[in-house]
Amino acid sequence: MADRNPPLGVPILLAILLLPGLLLANGGTLRFLGLLGPWEVAVFTDPTPVRPDSLDISILVTLPGSPRPVAGLSILVTVQPAGGEELEQVASREAADDPRYYAAKFMDVGVGEVEVSVAVSGPGEPGGEASFTVEAREPGIMEHPAVLFLLALLPLAGVGWWLRRGRTVAGAGGPPDPQGG
Repeated sequence: MADRNPPLGVPILLAILLLPGLLLANGGTLRFLGLLGPWEVAVFTDPTPVRPDSLDISILVTLPGSPRPVAGLSILVTVQPAGGEELEQVASREAADDPRYYAAKFMDVGVGEVEVSVAVSGPGEPGGEASFTVEAREPGIMEHPAVLFLLALLPLAGVGWWLRRGRTVAGAGGPPDPQGG
């Protein structure tokens, strides 16, 4: 009799391969969420953990109670690496991966604590400023994408082994046939 159940591994493998891209949409790790002037502002950093060679700061600005992003704002992002010189950049929608966000991208922020400030203002609105600190560090072996991919495949391999083992045991050592055949 043919096995009518599809292999369990196929949907799991598809989920592993497709979901990470959806989860990384644009944003990263939420570092600040609050009101700056009349706007609700969410500030994200990417990658996580922050690396010394790359810091992407994404900012989503909405009116309180509205999911719609606000356009036409001036957003200045200042990064102060520990022991380094202050870097400033105007965040723009063009720099963002997602058109709802404003983004500023910094290279070579160094290893250690990095103070980040985001100042938001608009036409006729004073706005506000938020600051937070992130730790920039070199990625370890457990943060390498290939290692993470292999670790994600381990449960799938275990399920496949378990299913295969179950079929082999059932086929080889099943109960005796009552009719002797």
